[in-house]
Amino acid sequence: MRWAIFLVLAMILGVFFWMWGGSDIQKEIPFYYKKIMGKTIEIEINNTKITAEIARSSGEKAKGLSGREYLEVNRGMIFLYAEPLIPNFWMKEMEIPLDFIWLMDDKIVEITPNVLPDKGPDYKLYSPKVSVNRVLEVNSGFCQKNGLEIGQSVKYGKDLK
Repeated sequence: MRWAIFLVLAMILGVFFWMWGGSDIQKEIPFYYKKIMGKTIEIEINNTKITAEIARSSGEKAKGLSGREYLEVNRGMIFLYAEPLIPNFWMKEMEIPLDFIWLMDDKIVEITPNVLPDKGPDYKLYSPKVSVNRVLEVNSGFCQKNGLEIGQSVKYGKDLK
């Protein structure tokens, strides 16, 4: 009887630790980001790896990275669009400066560096000059530091649809 109770308790504890162990990426992220981060994807540009949160829904796109006081090195957010378009971005409620990397499938088509937080009330809008179907936001200075340029190829860790 004691062995049965011990076995059941060991199984319950095993399940508990398995559920709370998290993925490798969650272990690298500070606890205060775990609650706000959504699904992520690994992206590689010019031999530089970026872990990007995926913004697909209109709510996720509207929220973006706003309200965050910090964005870890080699982290970002990628915004996905079903069809190519010229989107408008703003820096409402942003606390950190960003670089915008405008993408068409797997190519950089434009870069807007050092986009500063905007306290409004008349928010400046940022848009690419050509249609894109993805936009990657990273820390300001990331593109220059890592030698990112227009025309470079982008590799995704999984299919983005």
